[in-house]
Amino acid sequence: MTRPADTLGYPTTAPKPTISDRSLYFRDMNSRRGDRDGRFTTARRRIAVATAAFALGASLAVSVGTAPVAGAVAPTFNPGSRPGNASEVAAVTEAVRNHLAGTAGAAIAIVKPSPDNPAVSITTTYYFGDADKSGPIAVGPQTRFEIGSQTKTFTAALLAQQIQQGNLALNDNAQRLVPTDADVTVPSRDGKQITLRELAAHRSGLQRDPANMGGGCAAEANYDAAKLAEGLKDPGALDFTPGTDWLYSNWGFGLLGSLLTNAFEPGKPAYGEVVKRELTVPLGMSHTELEPAANPSLAVPYSGGVPVCYHDNTGTIAGAGGLVSTVEDMAIWAEATMGRGSNPLAPTLKTTLDRIASGPAGNDMQMGMAWQLYPALPTSEFPAYAYKDGTTQGSQSATELVPSEDWAVTVLTNERNANPSAVADQLREQLATAGSDEPVPAGSSGNTGSFWNIGRIPFGS
Repeated sequence: MTRPADTLGYPTTAPKPTISDRSLYFRDMNSRRGDRDGRFTTARRRIAVATAAFALGASLAVSVGTAPVAGAVAPTFNPGSRPGNASEVAAVTEAVRNHLAGTAGAAIAIVKPSPDNPAVSITTTYYFGDADKSGPIAVGPQTRFEIGSQTKTFTAALLAQQIQQGNLALNDNAQRLVPTDADVTVPSRDGKQITLRELAAHRSGLQRDPANMGGGCAAEANYDAAKLAEGLKDPGALDFTPGTDWLYSNWGFGLLGSLLTNAFEPGKPAYGEVVKRELTVPLGMSHTELEPAANPSLAVPYSGGVPVCYHDNTGTIAGAGGLVSTVEDMAIWAEATMGRGSNPLAPTLKTTLDRIASGPAGNDMQMGMAWQLYPALPTSEFPAYAYKDGTTQGSQSATELVPSEDWAVTVLTNERNANPSAVADQLREQLATAGSDEPVPAGSSGNTGSFWNIGRIPFGS
């Protein structure tokens, strides 16, 4: 029997495209925003644990950690890398060769259970290329990258904390968090108020970005409380009645960040300070913060190899995309979000992966708090996973979590045209432990039963 057509147009009677095929398709289709890839592979792509070295071009060098083929130039990982075993090294080398050639610099971290003690996570890291091509300054453990919309997972964590502490509930109206003396009215339609659930799941109806923000490198930094209040009063602020549809909204998450900041620090809207006190300091993430002025540890952002402006999102919508981080810090974040480790925050962070709403109509992607949740495919060895990407003027990043296997990967780059999502996909499909071959029952892991309608949604900024 012929299955219904895939939502993004692949004929279901034809073989599913390979990772490389999908990467090319989605790079063209989604070139404007972060996510480059789809969810259509149904068999693990096996890799040979080969020792051959790959020439990746002058801008990006890697090493498989073994003797090169005779006559070939032996490429190397940047100093500070902590590679895994030969199979993982070969997988990382292949993924970088396939998807990051020409990228200025990149960092990859893989989190997995220790073979000696599965209750404990270990992290391997790989650093490539340059944080600053003009130096050049190599990417290393201290290199911070703009993570763009991955910031939303931190905003979601603040919401999870307030819920865990009994201060808020997902179905609370967002207006409840607005200070009584503030001239801010969260918009409504047809008598329906926007809830915290809808802000956290992109179902508020708020446009992707506020119409009064304007453009340019300083647009988000200059979006202050007065502009936020003004924008929310715009009769066209909502595209639909809250809760009735799905639309990715930087504006909605920025608003949520400001509201939660006030919940933690009434009258002192300083998102970065709250994230630092509540999340990054307790977790030991000392290199994660709101984007500072340019400094030697912050990777220069590039687009097409040309330097572009830094992403100064430090205004009232900073909770949508203002943080910078290192791959080591993001590995800590991934581990804790899966509920791993002994940090007291881990159980709360794990709740952000619980399904709280559906995604777009006709698509089996479901929503946690900020995280996109993808079900295991039927008759596939790939388990369910959570995903979040990020894009700025000069960066791309992606993180994928496989909670059932306690496995995660995060990929950070300083090139807007890079494809870290494809790298993360390939590594997850090759390295994360195989899931069940049994079809996933409708309703579990967010699966609606239309097994093939799980194309990833292009967003992340």
